Parts: sequence; structure tokens; C-alpha cells
Amino acid sequence: MTKRETEQLEKSTEKLEQIKAQQNVILAKEKQRKKKERSRNLIKCGELAEKYFDLENANPADFEKRMKANFNDYANNLKNCGRVAEKYFGLTGANVAEFEKILANVFSSQDFRAYLENLKKSINQE
Repeated sequence: MTKRETEQLEKSTEKLEQIKAQQNVILAKEKQRKKKERSRNLIKCGELAEKYFDLENANPADFEKRMKANFNDYANNLKNCGRVAEKYFGLTGANVAEFEKILANVFSSQDFRAYLENLKKSINQE
């Protein structure tokens, strides 16, 4: 290699290293931005959980215990809803996709829409 080619190679290597360093700075900033965004979201979620589950001033252990209890209740309610759906929609052994299709048909039917409208009217009259 000639002296000129060697110098060009060194310059291009130096430029490449500078670009890599700039890239690392940009990636670090993006990582930091995502970390801050995640922290903000966690704080917001915590505030909402505290508000809706009446967890003000709860320590982490109490918080976890109460959240588990709430989610267990929720899961049990879902199971019960599934049993009711099986019973009233004849879905014994149905998979999720079949159940979703049936519910979509029920909830999109004109009869169901009319029922909801009548229900809204009766609630507003009370």
C-alpha cells in the first residue's frame, strides 16, 4: 500500500470511529428516553391503581396482596361469565374463536341494539 492509501485508510477509519461514537451517543439517548417514558408510565399506572383500588399509603407488600386478591376475583368472575356463556349460548367445548364469532353476531344484531337502546331509555327515565 502506498503512503497516500495508508493515510486515506487511517482517515476513513477515524471517520468511521467518529460515526460509531455518534451512533452510540444517539442510541444511549434513545435508551434513556425510553427508560424515562417507562418510568412515567409505571408511575401513572401506580397512581391509577392506588386511586381505583383504594391503596393510598399502602406499602409494596400490602399493595401486592390486595392486587392479587382483586385479580383473583376478576379471574373468577371471568370464569363464571364463561360458564354462563356456555350455558346460554350452547358453547360447550367451543374454542375462543367460535365464542368470539357468536358474541360478535349477538352484539351486532338489530335485536340486541334495540334492546340496548330500550335499556338506556329506561335507565334515563329512572
